[in-house]
Parts: sequence; C-alpha cells; structure tokens
Amino acid sequence: MLFIKIKDGNYDLTIETRSDDEIADLSNEFNKMAQDLRRSNEEIKNSLAQKEVLLREIHHRVKNNMQIIRAS
Repeated sequence: MLFIKIKDGNYDLTIETRSDDEIADLSNEFNKMAQDLRRSNEEIKNSLAQKEVLLREIHHRVKNNMQIIRAS
C-alpha cells in the first residue's frame, strides 16, 4: 500500500521504526530514498516551469516578428 502511494506522487510518507536492526536500516534507507525522490520531483517541476516560461517568451517573440514581417 505504501509503495502505491509513493508511485502516485506522495513522497512525504516515512516508515517509523523503534528497533535498531536490519529492518530499521532498511526503513531508514527507504525514507532517504523517498526524500530523494521528492527533491528530484521538485527539481523536475521547477525545471519544467522554467522551460514553459521560456517557450511562451519564444512564442511571443516569434508572433511579434511574424506581425512585423506581414506589415512590411
């Protein structure tokens, strides 16, 4: 169930343990992996937003240039 939630984009989930054994080590590694996924996902979203802004700016400039060419 936990993996399905992470697959769906919920990276805030963590596994809490009260022991100090291999299961706790695996849980800690899983929590680190979920944090890394969240960080990577945020970086990808930010990068996509920047690219969308640049694409809109390019579209605007091309549109203006086409209007100038048509007016000539």
